[in-house]
Amino acid sequence: MTETTDTLSASLLALLKNNMTAQLLPGGSSGSRNVPQEPLAEELTSERLHVVEYFNHEQTPAFSLARCRVPVGVTTEKHNLTVAEWYVVESGQGLMYLGQAEFEVKGGDTVQIPVGTAQHITNNGAEDLVFFSVCMPRFEWDTYQSLE
Repeated sequence: MTETTDTLSASLLALLKNNMTAQLLPGGSSGSRNVPQEPLAEELTSERLHVVEYFNHEQTPAFSLARCRVPVGVTTEKHNLTVAEWYVVESGQGLMYLGQAEFEVKGGDTVQIPVGTAQHITNNGAEDLVFFSVCMPRFEWDTYQSLE
């Protein structure tokens, strides 16, 4: 159920090489989550996790990158997406629910989440669970479906 970070990086780089031009894009988002936010500001979402949109822009629809933080004891909202997603776990530990499977995740793990797969995660550790979410193509609120 996990994929190496090297494979994710290679996939992302291959996609970007096809359409990339040299330009500087600001950090933050173009309002893809619940409400527009200031660049690199943490937002508590209806998903029950805190999100910082590092990169999510209409002019670069190939992917988005967000840092997510799940406090101790919290379970995120069960949902699915119409885009592919990867969690790259930075720190903490949790119990990942992916379709019918459930498994432990910890810092250094990468979880590949196929399009349309039911998912949620519980922080069952003693510190915040922090992971990066990479979506391809980019996350937009209409790609999210609550299953609760």
